[in-house]
Amino acid sequence: MIPLGYALAVYVAVWMTGLGGFYNVAFVTTQAADLGWSGLPGALQLTLYVVLVGTVGMATSCATALGEEIGWRGFLVPQLAKVTSFTNVSLLSGLVWSAWHYPILLLADYNSGTPAWFGLTCFTGMVVGLSFVFAWMRLKSGSL
Repeated sequence: MIPLGYALAVYVAVWMTGLGGFYNVAFVTTQAADLGWSGLPGALQLTLYVVLVGTVGMATSCATALGEEIGWRGFLVPQLAKVTSFTNVSLLSGLVWSAWHYPILLLADYNSGTPAWFGLTCFTGMVVGLSFVFAWMRLKSGSL
C-alpha cells in the first residue's frame, strides 16, 4: 500500500492542478501497438497494460531488485544502524542507493527523457524519501 499512497498523493496533485491527465494516451497507444492491441478500445488497452505491468512486470522488477535489496537493506542499513542514528542511516543509505543509479540514469534509457539535472533531482528525492520507509521497515522487521 505504501507505493500506492505516495503515488496517489503526487498524481492527485497533478490532476487537480491540470499539469497532467489520467494517463499518457500516446504512451498507451504505442505500447498497445507494440503488443498487438491496436484494435481494442483505449480503456481496455490501458487496463490490459496495467494488468501486464502489475503481474509480469512486477515479477521481473522484483527479480532485478533483489540484489539491491540484499545489499542496501540486508547489509548496509543494519551496519549503519550500529554506528549512527536512524535519520543518518536513512539519509546515507538513500544517497548511496541513489548514486548507484546515476550512471544508468545518465548513460542509458532509464531516464524518461527529462533533462539530466531534473531526472537526477527527482530520482534522488524519491529514493532518499523511500529510504526512510524502507530502513524503518527493515530495522523493525529484522527482515528484507
